[in-house]
Amino acid sequence: MREIFVSKTYASKSVLITGATGFLGKVLVEKLLRDCEEIDKVYILLRPKKDESITKRFDDFKSLIVFEIVKRKNPKIFEKLIPIEADLMISPLAGMSDEDVNKLKKNVSFVFHCAASVKFDDPLKNAIQMNTISTRNMLDLAETFDNLQAFVHVSTAFSNTNQKEIYEKIYEPIYDYKTIIEIVEGNKIDELAVVNEFAMQTFPNTYIFSKNLSEKLVSDRSKDLPITIVRPSVVCPSFMEPYPGWVDSMNGPMGVLIGASSGFLRTVHGNGNIKPDLIPCDFVVNSLIVAGASVASVENKEIKIYNCTSSKQLPISWNEFLQLSQDIYKDYPAMKVIWYPGGRMCSNYYFYLIYFTIFQILPACFIDLCMLLTRKKTWALKLQKKIFESLKVFEYFLNSSWEWDNKNFQILFKLISLNER
Repeated sequence: MREIFVSKTYASKSVLITGATGFLGKVLVEKLLRDCEEIDKVYILLRPKKDESITKRFDDFKSLIVFEIVKRKNPKIFEKLIPIEADLMISPLAGMSDEDVNKLKKNVSFVFHCAASVKFDDPLKNAIQMNTISTRNMLDLAETFDNLQAFVHVSTAFSNTNQKEIYEKIYEPIYDYKTIIEIVEGNKIDELAVVNEFAMQTFPNTYIFSKNLSEKLVSDRSKDLPITIVRPSVVCPSFMEPYPGWVDSMNGPMGVLIGASSGFLRTVHGNGNIKPDLIPCDFVVNSLIVAGASVASVENKEIKIYNCTSSKQLPISWNEFLQLSQDIYKDYPAMKVIWYPGGRMCSNYYFYLIYFTIFQILPACFIDLCMLLTRKKTWALKLQKKIFESLKVFEYFLNSSWEWDNKNFQILFKLISLNER
């Protein structure tokens, strides 16, 4: 079994990261700057915003608490971090100056494509533009790089929810991605509506469908580029790095935990006996970096896929997860608590509606009544409506289970040199 020297692989090399401002992207940037000390440059693509310049976005990014440790370790570390203005939803070079294009072409050896829209209720057109078309455009851009050694595509372990057992391989999509891209770019509204209706019979939402198409697209391009695909499951707070328990995202289980810890959330529609697949963000980032180094260190560039999952090795049910969380609430209570932390999962939808009405809607009505009587702005019912709508998006995942094969993922970490494990 070959040994990979990760730091050595990235030494004197430059990397390009999309989605650097996202939850996973921040941890990836921090890890590369902190542990790959001899890395040359870390380029991050930033999309322009209407009311915010790239300079302002970059300054805000550098001031994030996630970078405190690495800044203390090396105050000049951000000299390695270079922002590049670009909008991959439009074209491979949209927004880029000629200078930036040449800079990337000559210098970039590794690409980490983390950018994605993770809104489960996104209109199909938006999801395809952000998750599929942007991926195609990033691949087109990477193809121009002079010394590309690895293109790491971040997918999701749920990209094939129509399979009960998910292996580390590419599954044929129900639609041809080229046809879907043509429909979206041609703004063929009627055809897109038909696709949406058909696709939602197989997949739970537009996010999963768009990521499913993207995997096939990326796989097809692996004939010309050194590509690997990493499929993380539900990305959770960090285990150790940059800090134990670090998180800055309300997506997925975190929103539920925050709601439960404050007493706003008392019941969730889901099967508590189902074993979810949760993976700490630092585990995911480590797998991305090692996967990139692995591609660069082998002559055989056949595409490798890694199911970055944990349920096979460390199974835990939703009920066990919630019980552990409630134990933590006692030691580390939320700053704002409206009711004693707790709650339950309810597998019967009608009982769930009853529990939700009794333990969430009625208390919210009482709170809003108190607000009205004291001539203050009401907020509780509005919040409960938002919670109810948000939970509907996740119900599919709280009531479904899959089994992932992750042999490649397990082998990946055995390849790391002993002094870097």
